[in-house]
Amino acid sequence: MSIDSLKEGEYIVKGHLKIDVPDFHFYKNDDPIFLDFNLHDFLLKTYVSDYDKAPYHLLAVAERIRDYTAYVCKIPIPLSFYMSGKRPDMGFPIFPSPMFYDGRTHLPFSDGGFNDVALFNTGFGSSNGLKPPLEVMKSIEKLADWSENINTNLMLAQNLLDKIEDNSPLDIALRSVGKSHWMETVEERFKCRWRAIEAVTRIDNPNSSRIHSSMLLKTIEKRVKDPLNQEDFNRFRELRNIITHNLPPHESSREIHWATDRLYFIASELIESVLKEEGIL
Repeated sequence: MSIDSLKEGEYIVKGHLKIDVPDFHFYKNDDPIFLDFNLHDFLLKTYVSDYDKAPYHLLAVAERIRDYTAYVCKIPIPLSFYMSGKRPDMGFPIFPSPMFYDGRTHLPFSDGGFNDVALFNTGFGSSNGLKPPLEVMKSIEKLADWSENINTNLMLAQNLLDKIEDNSPLDIALRSVGKSHWMETVEERFKCRWRAIEAVTRIDNPNSSRIHSSMLLKTIEKRVKDPLNQEDFNRFRELRNIITHNLPPHESSREIHWATDRLYFIASELIESVLKEEGIL
């Protein structure tokens, strides 16, 4: 996909992962070995109906890629994004604008393009990239195996992005679990994972306008090998209400951490069940 082939309002969102390894970490016969990880770059095409909304729209697309990658890799993966597309022709600027984004919200706030070309960027996580585990850095062979596994996961995430409809219940479930890896507080992680369970429950109840708690438990019992019993489910629901509508008391902290971890495995198993059922995995 090239910018020249795009129509006005069409954009290409490209995501890139950098591996944080010193240039000359490994040597052979006293000569430095140059590392080329050749990792998969994400590519998604999207349409923006209003140029003024482009930064917000493109950020949402980047967040979707980020969340899918975190879901597949099971950890937050630092990614940088370069977003290019066609806008109404604004001529060539006298003083070209560099691309910047807000470090807190990640929202692009400057268009570095010219004429009818729009250019934005954003990023998540360390700008240095993903640091390999210390164990992996002991040999170039271990590093190669590790990076190959990372690359396999990146390609799997791209495959899921290509096959799953944006904003479908499955998309919401998968993104919610991925997003939970990026959340700083346990309460936010709990809410993300509960949302994922609700989304899968909607798949099992496509004709229901509202999702009731009994439906959630039936979906868990249907798709999870070690489901929650009624007592635990009721307590999880109470914790969800406390987290959503109040500030949890200190005495509940340990229980919320335990419940959040349990919800992660339940939500992940539910999503995997749907992916296999729909022939995506």
